[in-house]
Amino acid sequence: EDPENENLLFVGTDNGLYVSLDRGTTWQSFQNGMPYVAVHDLVIQQDAKHLVVGTHGRSIYTANIAALQNLTSEIQNKALHVYTLKNIKHSSRWGNSWSSWSKPRTPGLDITFYSDSDDVYEAKIVSSDDIVVSETEIIADKGLNVLSYDVAFSKIGKMNYLKKHKTVLKQADNGSTYLPKGTYTIEIKGNGTVEKTTFDIE
Repeated sequence: EDPENENLLFVGTDNGLYVSLDRGTTWQSFQNGMPYVAVHDLVIQQDAKHLVVGTHGRSIYTANIAALQNLTSEIQNKALHVYTLKNIKHSSRWGNSWSSWSKPRTPGLDITFYSDSDDVYEAKIVSSDDIVVSETEIIADKGLNVLSYDVAFSKIGKMNYLKKHKTVLKQADNGSTYLPKGTYTIEIKGNGTVEKTTFDIE
């Protein structure tokens, strides 16, 4: 049983990990990339909001369960819900590497949202002065979904931004141009509704 949400239960079986959002009335597979193997031990790290899964001979897996802990009945009654995001610190080193044999340092933002059905959504990242700096389409499953965003301009988004701002946007070594400091809105549209949340690059 989850220590923060009494309706959230996890069980390990000989054929994988399962989760219940309604205190055991219904169950669904919760593999999240983990193979269907025997699960022998489950531990919730309360401060980190991680579920640690011990399997039989196939290593230990860790899952961030913060979104599941906050998946209340109120959220599940909505067609669409977008979770709040933490702000991120800007770095001039994004996309650049120290040497030719090291990988570039890249930022990332995981946008978690709940959908009450399988659907196709449109996601836009919008600057504080209403410029669409990036957009994409998401094929979502019923339940929790995660959109991973690289905090970079799309090609069209960069062009639109430069039309309005007389500034220089430096392209990183990896070919991406990352967003400058500021406040941005994430807009997800579909399933007959629109949900928004904001984040800052500080």
